[in-house]
Amino acid sequence: MPLARPYHPAGQWPAWMAWFAGGTVVFDASATLRPHQILSTAAETGVTMLLTTGDAMCRPLAESLAQHSVDLSRLTRWVSSGAIWSNDVKALLARLLPTVDLFDGSSDPGAPAGSVATMGWSFDESTVFAHGDVAVLDDQDHPIGAGSPVIGRLAGAGHIPLGFYRDPKRNARTFVEVASKRYVMSGARATVDSNGRIHIVDDGFRTINTGGERVFGQEVESILRQMPGVADVVVVGVDDAYWGERVTAVIQPDRSTRVSLDGVSSFCQGRLASHKIPKSIVLVDAIAHHPDGQPDDGWARIQAQSAI
Repeated sequence: MPLARPYHPAGQWPAWMAWFAGGTVVFDASATLRPHQILSTAAETGVTMLLTTGDAMCRPLAESLAQHSVDLSRLTRWVSSGAIWSNDVKALLARLLPTVDLFDGSSDPGAPAGSVATMGWSFDESTVFAHGDVAVLDDQDHPIGAGSPVIGRLAGAGHIPLGFYRDPKRNARTFVEVASKRYVMSGARATVDSNGRIHIVDDGFRTINTGGERVFGQEVESILRQMPGVADVVVVGVDDAYWGERVTAVIQPDRSTRVSLDGVSSFCQGRLASHKIPKSIVLVDAIAHHPDGQPDDGWARIQAQSAI
């Protein structure tokens, strides 16, 4: 059951794979996301695999699942494609569905690796099981070893595309060869811990340069989503004469708690390095999302720039 619309790869690819394998595809034709109806349909039709896009879809579904009893006993896998889950959403799903495998996926070329969560995990961040076809490469395309503090680029080998049609410049950026092994660069940024597990930091497409320091928007968002009173958030860079870009959080607050810049700064202390803590916040009634569920970064940047 793919919830992304069929015009988007997140809706197309799972449907094709199921059809080609002789399976059944369940579509929700509603114009808006109706969590309880979607979960009820999944239960009634015996859906075994649910495909969503990030917190925009998963948080309402998880909250509905927590409030209403729905029989999802046939569900074996829940995938988020195109956007990484925040820790609290993933932890809630793991608690509610302890026998379901949870995957943070990617719709980038080759989709080399997913963040896998199985029953009984406690979640600190998005992790990838390292194996021979998954690596983290530094800016010189050298593999990053276990325990290194360097943030590198997540890459995958194995069954990957031949390349983009008649686009040599993009191919040069996307595909690299390391020790006679060909990799596709996913776009995601990641680190490798002392146990060899790969920790995804950001999808790589919303990098903020503030005072010469690199800040990944999704890393900051994953912290702010844990803050009481924050219903949804997008972190963007806003032009700033002193910093180059100012880290700015566009926040959709819930109605029960007042959110302030001082509160955001205090909450982030000890959870983020000082240069990653938002220097400005902008409160909005609702965060805009694309139809595939991903946050509309362009809209968020316009909101932040005009407000500041």
